[in-house]
Amino acid sequence: MRTNTKKIEIATPGQELSTTEEYVPGKNTLEEDGKVIATISGTVQRDEKDLIVSVRKMKTKVVPKPGDIVYGQVVKLDQRFAIVSIGAICRKDDELIYYHGESNLRLGDSGNRRDIGRNLLRIGDLVRARVVKIFRGTPDISITGKHYGVLKTLCDRCRNPMILKNGTLYCDNCEMTDLRKIADDYGEVLTFGDGYER
Repeated sequence: MRTNTKKIEIATPGQELSTTEEYVPGKNTLEEDGKVIATISGTVQRDEKDLIVSVRKMKTKVVPKPGDIVYGQVVKLDQRFAIVSIGAICRKDDELIYYHGESNLRLGDSGNRRDIGRNLLRIGDLVRARVVKIFRGTPDISITGKHYGVLKTLCDRCRNPMILKNGTLYCDNCEMTDLRKIADDYGEVLTFGDGYER
């Protein structure tokens, strides 16, 4: 089932959101040298009618539960499991809730079992996943389904962001290609600002 289809943009304090020629500063932003800067972490809201950009504060940290959509970064990987550091939980109305903790991703549930760890994910990948259960206080998550998987990744060779080209991840700097279990909106979701860099 496809959920959370709208583009989500996350701001961190000090992050540039636009120029003042594009948008007027709104709530939780300020103007600095002709740029609109975020003053808090949260979800970026762009009013295209009045051309106002603002940031909506994330809710207080909560405990993940089955059915939640989570955003995080792969920090450890082997052929059967990945450890994902979760940064946010998404529930109804695309509202993001701050969360900091690790989760287990059982890769055997997500596709071909042969060389599973290398073909599905790499350390540093930003992913969207779904919580399937809580085991001893730790979320077990899954990337099964078209809308779950890698949202952004960097080229292993030159560290440039990889783009999707003809169904394959491609680096337009060094022309390297690679495989991942990608989400259907790969490259369209702006998450965690520059905090992604590994």
